[in-house]
Amino acid sequence: MKCCFLLLIFFISCEVNAQSFTDLQTAKGRNPYDNAYVNWMLRYTSISGKGTTSVNGFTINASIAEVDHEKGEISFYWENPWAGDLIWRILNYGKSTTNTQVFTSGLLGWFQSYYNVVSEDRLIVAPGLSFGDYIFGDNTAYTLEPNGYYLHIGPAVKASYLLNKDVWLDGFLNWDIGAGVKHSSDRNRYERIVGYPRPFFVNLTVNVCTSKNIFGGIRINQLLDRGDNKRSATRVDFSIGYRRLRYD
Repeated sequence: MKCCFLLLIFFISCEVNAQSFTDLQTAKGRNPYDNAYVNWMLRYTSISGKGTTSVNGFTINASIAEVDHEKGEISFYWENPWAGDLIWRILNYGKSTTNTQVFTSGLLGWFQSYYNVVSEDRLIVAPGLSFGDYIFGDNTAYTLEPNGYYLHIGPAVKASYLLNKDVWLDGFLNWDIGAGVKHSSDRNRYERIVGYPRPFFVNLTVNVCTSKNIFGGIRINQLLDRGDNKRSATRVDFSIGYRRLRYD
């Protein structure tokens, strides 16, 4: 068994060697990494929270990005999960649901920019900045803190690793800090505690991407309640889709 494992590692290593991000090509000869694109995706989302029932379901969504692989260059990513959640609600309008948890973006969505500090043949590392908005709460009779609409800003880091001439991994980690909040004015349904600590939102994403413009991935977003209520919530998005390149 150990011998088989070592042989597997050896063959994978041989496949990986002598490749670089600059060598990636689509069928039309364009570089699928160093490009601008729109991701069209089918998504399965699961949202759960402490003291609430979870929601699970399929939807569709899109995201945009402009990416550069060279050292010292900047890349941009944007997505609005709320749009996909709205589509799910429209498709399930009138159906009974026990879901009570709300954990999504606002109209601004989630935006990240990254600056490449490492750009090697098979590895790219880029620290950056994440900002946008979140909506968090639930549909119970009385919603505890932290609830509301949050603007956020925080540090981010991205790493890309080339597996072979056609496949690479993109990893993203964002630590989003609630920087502004708007509460509902209905004190009978929503708890409002002056000075309650703003939550943190930790966002981890891993995507498998191909030169055929097919991709798949998972994103885990965890709310960290820093106040006495110690609430928690997790949003998990599984996505598979097609990447429409601007330059192809």
